[in-house]
Amino acid sequence: MQKNMNLFAIISVLLVLLSGLSFGDSSGSKASDLTGEKIALVLPRKPDDFLAKWLNMIYTEAFGRLNMEFVYKYTSPERCMLLSDSGEVDGELWRVYDYNIVHPNLIRVEESPFSNRFCAYATATDIKLDGWESLRDTDYKVDYRRGQMKTHQKLPGVVKKENLTMINHWTHGLKRLTAGRTDIYVDIEWTIKEALKTDEFKDSNIHIVGVMETISAHAFLHKKHKELVPKLSAVLKEMKKEGLIEKYKAMAEK
Repeated sequence: MQKNMNLFAIISVLLVLLSGLSFGDSSGSKASDLTGEKIALVLPRKPDDFLAKWLNMIYTEAFGRLNMEFVYKYTSPERCMLLSDSGEVDGELWRVYDYNIVHPNLIRVEESPFSNRFCAYATATDIKLDGWESLRDTDYKVDYRRGQMKTHQKLPGVVKKENLTMINHWTHGLKRLTAGRTDIYVDIEWTIKEALKTDEFKDSNIHIVGVMETISAHAFLHKKHKELVPKLSAVLKEMKKEGLIEKYKAMAEK
């Protein structure tokens, strides 16, 4: 009995220590400190990334108009899902329209600040694609990134199983293209656009060979904030009319 009690005490201490672990953010706040007028949303992009800077500006202004302090949190794609589903953070900054089909604890903010494209990339000059269906009945070897719901949904239905490879990071996909280990890599356009500006890939001849789908980008809030969702949507709509979204984009690109 004494051994069991000691084991229980050790486990309890470990749980307390683990609960205090924090993750990257741009403010230094911990999720457990977020009370009252603060709201924290996660994104799997480092704060100095173009898209992260753009979204940070958009939602700092949007929540500011709602008298709330916005906190940007950066962590891995898998942890983003876990934290937002559980309500440990208040939601996610950027997901595709139907993301909450598999994440029912989240509510979509209907107003989308901008759209983006899923594109197919290659080094070959003779590949031409247009939409997901254009991959059907081809023998192309295709890579896609873990954690992207859209590619997980679409590619297995049009690409032969033996030709489809899931990788962990966009750098792996681009490196496999340049090494000739795959024919096509599918990812979000803005992600790869920024990657191709880096020294590692700027002379790689990687280019867009087809647009798979244009998608709207939405924030998702945990269901505990359901009353806030329409208010945030209305504010984003106002900001678009004022031209602020495009202004922030230009600022982020600089």
